[in-house]
Amino acid sequence: MSPAQPLKSTTDSSNGDQPQSNAEPDKPVHHTESVRRSRAKTFLVVFMGHSGSTAFTTELREHSEFLVEKLEPLDHDEYEFNTNLALQQAEQIMDRGIQQGKIPGFKIRPFHILNKPQLWKDFVRAYDCRIIWQYRENIIKQAIGEYRSRYLNDTSVIEGLSPDEKPCDPSSDQRCTFRIDDMRFLHSLMNSMSSSDELLANAVRALGRNEDMSIVRYEDYLYRRERTMRETFDFLGVDWQQTAPQRQKASPDNLCKMVKNFQDVCDRFLPCLLWRPYLYDDVNNCRCKPGNWTNFDPSFCKRNSWFQGK
Repeated sequence: MSPAQPLKSTTDSSNGDQPQSNAEPDKPVHHTESVRRSRAKTFLVVFMGHSGSTAFTTELREHSEFLVEKLEPLDHDEYEFNTNLALQQAEQIMDRGIQQGKIPGFKIRPFHILNKPQLWKDFVRAYDCRIIWQYRENIIKQAIGEYRSRYLNDTSVIEGLSPDEKPCDPSSDQRCTFRIDDMRFLHSLMNSMSSSDELLANAVRALGRNEDMSIVRYEDYLYRRERTMRETFDFLGVDWQQTAPQRQKASPDNLCKMVKNFQDVCDRFLPCLLWRPYLYDDVNNCRCKPGNWTNFDPSFCKRNSWFQGK
């Protein structure tokens, strides 16, 4: 992938497969032209949850040029809320990889970066990090994944399944088809995912690596995986190697098949310009039917719900 360009205007609908909402925050520009770069020194995958980052980063770990000791070494345990300690650990990880002649890297959430942005800006400059901005376009699908985890207690959607596990295995606790009974909770999660997109954008901007940044969109990785990996390897300056993700998707991508009352979701959110683009899924031929909207609640069209105020 070629280096990132200035952020796309929110009114530009020419990007990718998904329609854009003019009420959404700026999205990163997606690149389709692959340009081979010089060999990277280090890399960071900046991400938020339910965006395919685990599967994607395990593919980087499979490549012989990279060293990924842990997928998320700074977002858990004693490092989770201690940014100074996290920075020390990050330096040690990068130093070990460089000493081994590898390209070290890992994935990281925005928290530490936004907590002390200047320190992280200095860090990525010192280690000449290339930044991969990894995000998911469809906020409603992202929120429904979180709903499945938090409301239905299905933990399989958090990090996906191992290669030997069977998706939607009826003998497991996986909830691949279900009803969404708490629309207000779903709305709060949609707001949360939308806010997370802004945090993610602010974090990658704070690093100041626009000329050494690439975009990996979940939808491209899901449906055009090999092309996405080829572009990523070009961006990081390494030869193509056949890799495979060590985690697989735990749920269908088709909401019409996964959500038993998908039309109820449509009736609640389709009237909202903010959410409407994410209910059109031409790839899976899943679209809302005309509804009567008798239960429409205008508060669902707002980005700030009761949940975020708690």
